[in-house]
Amino acid sequence: MSIGRCDKRRMQIFRFWTESPNCHWCGQPTLLIFRGAYFAAGENFLPFRDNEATIDHLNSKLSSERGQYNDGKRRRVLSCKKCNHNRSVQEHIDTPIEELRERCSKGM
Repeated sequence: MSIGRCDKRRMQIFRFWTESPNCHWCGQPTLLIFRGAYFAAGENFLPFRDNEATIDHLNSKLSSERGQYNDGKRRRVLSCKKCNHNRSVQEHIDTPIEELRERCSKGM
């Protein structure tokens, strides 16, 4: 039996969280939530919390450094949902519209 993508992500979040439960960006404690049990119980919506633990890439999708070899260092970190979301929004605000259009046309 193979491990599904969601299970791998949950295991990675749990591993990072047990090493340090604090957000890499703001340093605040994060909350570990396993949504699978909630959905299995028939519930269809569980709102995200600002301090919920997520995995964030050190180099985002729009970074030219994303995907480059980084000498065995970690490429992902534990982040709270708020910091993860705010980094994404800020990066899209800071990226010129022409570059965003070009990336969209390339299917990135």
